[in-house]
Amino acid sequence: MQKQKKAQHHVLLRHKFYFRALRFVGAIMGWMYGFKKKIFRGAPGQNYFILANHQTLLDPAFLAMSFRAPVYIVAGETLFNNSIPSRLLRHCFAPIKKRKGEADVACIRSMVRVAREGGNVAIFPEGNRTWADFPFYIDPAICSLVRMMKLPLLLYRFEGGYGVDPRWGKSRRKGRFVGYVSREISPEEIAAMTDEQLYKTIIDVLTVVDSESAALYKSPERAEYLERLLFVCPICGASSSLHSEGAAVSCEKCGLSVTYGEDLRLSSENPAFKFETLKQWYAYQLSAVRALEIKDGAVLYRDENAVLYDKTAEKRIEVAKGTCTLTDTALTVGEAVIPLSEIASVSVVGGRKLVFHTKDRFFILTGDARFNAIKYALTFNILPTAIKGEKYYGLTI
Repeated sequence: MQKQKKAQHHVLLRHKFYFRALRFVGAIMGWMYGFKKKIFRGAPGQNYFILANHQTLLDPAFLAMSFRAPVYIVAGETLFNNSIPSRLLRHCFAPIKKRKGEADVACIRSMVRVAREGGNVAIFPEGNRTWADFPFYIDPAICSLVRMMKLPLLLYRFEGGYGVDPRWGKSRRKGRFVGYVSREISPEEIAAMTDEQLYKTIIDVLTVVDSESAALYKSPERAEYLERLLFVCPICGASSSLHSEGAAVSCEKCGLSVTYGEDLRLSSENPAFKFETLKQWYAYQLSAVRALEIKDGAVLYRDENAVLYDKTAEKRIEVAKGTCTLTDTALTVGEAVIPLSEIASVSVVGGRKLVFHTKDRFFILTGDARFNAIKYALTFNILPTAIKGEKYYGLTI
């Protein structure tokens, strides 16, 4: 008779050791970012479901440092490659795998499993680190997940992370950056709330806009690499004509120059420029994409030095490199041609990576240091891809 295979646990004793060690390493990272945390002291033996807004690359580590027990954080699948750092992170901290831009039943099952094993589970419900100092859309289905977890809910706020380390930026700034549990909601309170009430509470607590705080973030290079975010000039309408340097971004076609202030506000000597925040400029880009005139075979975007990888398996494989172009029918990188009709989901990872799925393959597209992946993600939604409707996968205001 064959022995029955022993069930493997997600929550392991070794994680306690590594999370304790993280506090020491995290102290150094916190010093580098100027991050200050408030330790949450919950009921002894109680585990929690944690929702947090998302501002910096190191938010998962900073959040975990705010708790005494290990926190199992839901992470995008790009973390689960076969590199040595990735394997080390999985061994030490056992993050929960989530497919980017798609509903993932396996992920939900893993979250429930960790909760049943007594672990803290954390998720960034926006599904995307903020790009332009505004929170991204949170799916109301988060309320169903909160109820399914059957745990006390903690709402964790990061404030100042966007000012210190904008996702599109080249370097960190000096300024206020804090993290803390802002609200605890018991299972009894959750049960007594309607979905509308619960959703409103989540949105109200997790909405953070650093440009409204009046805090200052100092750096002589504070506008560097803004073209990772911005790609349409609001004066002449040119696409991919913006270039950043120091504290300003300018249009190489019409000469517009805009200063990005220490208060995260925009200013220009051009009286025709009306935007005060990056959110307003980003909203303009959304409208510009939706109004694009699509001509058969015309190249909408062109980027040099692009690289396309196949990440369907654990190991990333280079598929093609060279010029990247987007037309109304295909995305082309070097000699590789991917029909838009096959693209089923898309998202942006990090500062300049575009990830997308076809029916049976998963790709990563990247470019040079100033590569703008957002314009492709936004434009895919108005072209004849397999994506239905203007979902924009976490990129809408």
